[in-house]
Formats: sequence, C-alpha cells, structure tokens
Amino acid sequence: MGLKRVDLGVFSHNHDAVRLYERLGFRLDRVLSDVEHINGQSWSALQMSLAKGGWLAGPDRVEAGF
Repeated sequence: MGLKRVDLGVFSHNHDAVRLYERLGFRLDRVLSDVEHINGQSWSALQMSLAKGGWLAGPDRVEAGF
C-alpha cells in the first residue's frame, strides 16, 4: 500500500483507548478542544499518528491480553 503514516482520532475521555494507542506507538499530534457538546458537557478530541518506523518495530509494546 505504500503507507508512510497512520492517523486516528479519539475522544480525550477514552483513557483506555488512548493508553492502548500510545503502547502501540501512536503519538499525540494535536488536541481539538470542545469538539462535541452533549448535555451541557464539552468533549475534546485527540489526533494521533503512527509513522512507518513505529509499526515496523513490531507489536512488542502491547501487553499480553490485547
């Protein structure tokens, strides 16, 4: 496919997902503040990315059980 980078977005309150992505090698690129407003509460989103060298390093960053 020739990919050089993979990007994703995740809500900042989804702590388990953020930790998993970080263990997989994703790095924070940008915080988008107050992108959703639900029942008077604001939610921020995180933009994260993984460069080609990150996924070539292998899955050994992930703990057993995932």
